Amino acid sequence: MSFQAEEFFSGLSKRYACGREARMESPRSLTAAFMRSSDFKRKSERTLFNDLLKTVESTAEGRRTLREFSKVGCSVHFEDGANAGGFYLPEKNALVINPSSGFKDFSSVFVHEARHAIQFHIFNDDSDLYRFSDGEKLKRAIEADATAHECAFIYQARKTNPEIYEEHSYLPMLHAYADTLERTGNERKAMQASFQSWYSYDYYRDYYDKSTLDRVEALVNYGISNGDASLFSKTMPSDITDRICLFEGRSYADKKFLMSREAYSIPEDNQKKIGKLTATYARQVQGALYDHSVYDMYPRRLNGEILDKKPRPRFSDLVSSKLSKSR
Repeated sequence: MSFQAEEFFSGLSKRYACGREARMESPRSLTAAFMRSSDFKRKSERTLFNDLLKTVESTAEGRRTLREFSKVGCSVHFEDGANAGGFYLPEKNALVINPSSGFKDFSSVFVHEARHAIQFHIFNDDSDLYRFSDGEKLKRAIEADATAHECAFIYQARKTNPEIYEEHSYLPMLHAYADTLERTGNERKAMQASFQSWYSYDYYRDYYDKSTLDRVEALVNYGISNGDASLFSKTMPSDITDRICLFEGRSYADKKFLMSREAYSIPEDNQKKIGKLTATYARQVQGALYDHSVYDMYPRRLNGEILDKKPRPRFSDLVSSKLSKSR
């Protein structure tokens, strides 16, 4: 099936919402990367989107992604200065691309964020209602899966668009995909290798560790302020990764790996802080359950060393420790 821009505009997506026309020249003082972006700013957004579709369609992974993405009714927007290369907004079912990030970047970003849209339409329950460890396992698997599909696209684009491959050649997830595919000839195994390597990439790992702590702090503050007792209370379905992490319609992720030391670890300082936060939430919100699942995870030191699991502290110790610090 051919995915040309007119087909996409007329039927495959509910709507394509244009942002402002991006025609301003980049200042001369900007870097070469931004100067490359200025080439795209001379084009209309419709032409940009046409170029994007042609690039994505040039690979088998891109065509698979477009076929699935076309079924979820997601709108596509261009917005200069958007978060990094782009993002998917579940509450609006909208995919936002930053054209200023450069053509080499936003074609792969589109594949990554389109996977998030596809994932959301498979499982769109509120992950904040789940036990911390379950929600964390899901969020990590979602990112690793989207990255594996992105790396498959980048690898396949190396012949038709070698600059895309060169731009991302530093990614260990891409090397894991390429090395496994070239050694075995098995795309499913290559996807699995890329998926698993996501968990050991310290740059991504540290970024998500920081954002996770910030998110839990905000969530606990919200729950306490609003008396919401529903947080951290549900157990994640055991087959969720089988439903989300798919390649050609079948699961490729190893569920045992998701419980491994590498995939199921958390900074030891975060573990202590999150344990105190969930205990304080349970104490201060009537009807709230105490979620101690963070202690089911392996503590990890700053140098990446993963330690054995430690005994869970007593609930009373966690709460009294938290309260004593607030006095």
